[in-house]
Amino acid sequence: MAVTFQYFCPTLIIRGTETDLLPREVATEWSKPYRRSVSEVSKAGHMVFEDNPEEFIPLLKNWLSVNRVLGGIDQ
Repeated sequence: MAVTFQYFCPTLIIRGTETDLLPREVATEWSKPYRRSVSEVSKAGHMVFEDNPEEFIPLLKNWLSVNRVLGGIDQ
């Protein structure tokens, strides 16, 4: 049974290039229906923020600065 999620706000999917838990194909498929983006962090597994914080933190900060949501309304 397929599970469908409906999000109506910007969503960032971050995956480590070394993980098998979230294959690239699945992350890409998840990103299609809505305004989502997929980013990959090199030299990281499932714990992306711990495995490679030097790449993860700037990626997240940049995405947050571009995708501000205030009170549920895109700004």
